[in-house]
Amino acid sequence: MSRDTDRAMGQVLAVAPRPAPTRLLSIRRGVGLRVERRQARLDSQPEGRPTPRRSGPLASRNTAVVSAPVANILSHFGTSDSGYYVTPYAMAGEVWEAREKYHALSPVEYLEHATTPTLILQGEEDQRCPIGQAEEVFATLIRAGKAPVEFVRYPGGDHHLAEQGPPSHRIDYTRRIVEGVERWSACRS
Repeated sequence: MSRDTDRAMGQVLAVAPRPAPTRLLSIRRGVGLRVERRQARLDSQPEGRPTPRRSGPLASRNTAVVSAPVANILSHFGTSDSGYYVTPYAMAGEVWEAREKYHALSPVEYLEHATTPTLILQGEEDQRCPIGQAEEVFATLIRAGKAPVEFVRYPGGDHHLAEQGPPSHRIDYTRRIVEGVERWSACRS
């Protein structure tokens, strides 16, 4: 990326509105939710930014909750409404310049090793992290067969479904997280 492009992107990011923090269960990247003595990892990503290698820490957790994932950085580049400009910037290189890096940092490359029960929550109309990303996570975990997985699709839900979606979706989203953590954590304690 040229210095002019890099500088322009920095200016855009400096003035771009920051996403409102998710209010439901204080879900933020890398923050755990404690349920009695059980632990779960709840992952949500900053607006349109890839979250590489989420699969690593999952093996040590009782439950994983994944919402609007970027599972395959290479395909996210071409299918996300922001992928064509955010992904090369975040990866410090164009697809054709850093293809191996894109693959190496894509969680889908490692998901066959995951043994943690996983709940996937996804809005069907999410253009930032398209539903195909969640479908890749689901299909890989199902085919690997090492952990239970549940995939919930919210019709009409977009990238902000947890904080701005219809009340029925927000209630269901929160209820499923709590129930999934309680159910799967109890089985693995």
